[in-house]
Amino acid sequence: MLRDKHGESVNLSLEIPIFIANNRNGAKQILIDPTRLPNLLTLQKSDLVNLQRDGLIPPQAPVKIPRVRVDYPALAQEYGRQLSSGKYSTRAGLARTIGVTRAWVTKVMKKGSSKVTCGNLCGDAAET
Repeated sequence: MLRDKHGESVNLSLEIPIFIANNRNGAKQILIDPTRLPNLLTLQKSDLVNLQRDGLIPPQAPVKIPRVRVDYPALAQEYGRQLSSGKYSTRAGLARTIGVTRAWVTKVMKKGSSKVTCGNLCGDAAET
């Protein structure tokens, strides 16, 4: 019980935004609503991290980055065109210029080879 400076009792109320959720075991769990918490309190990033660590607020969902589909035939055709034009003499030279590994260039050429053929110009025999 709280008392003021004259010794009289004081009622104190505190409003905390909460919600009830199921944990991984299926049991009910009371959690603090993190979206409404900054409106009521001034919290630092470390405070939120500590609340997450202690299990009082749910962890943030990881951000999903969408995968980019690689068009292997089109990429293999472009690589083959650059190799056959003489701009690059080897796959390694092409890979260095575009900032990928030689293995990536070879993988693209093999996966896209069903529609593209570039003969001996695509070989790695000239590399040392």
